[in-house]
Amino acid sequence: KCDAVSTEHIEAGKKALQKACGVEALAISAVTGAGVDDALYAIADAIRTAREDAREAATGERELQWQP
Repeated sequence: KCDAVSTEHIEAGKKALQKACGVEALAISAVTGAGVDDALYAIADAIRTAREDAREAATGERELQWQP
């Protein structure tokens, strides 16, 4: 919903979420499309990493650790 607030508010919110969650927060807008590509790339990267981790765990190369 980043199209409805100021840049300062967005950055403050992202910083607070990052501090609370320990991961980068992404601001997106369905109305303008801002940030949507970044979010999709981040999702694809997370899926790719999870698949690689699962593959390595299945072959015994590495132990799979649970993540939310």
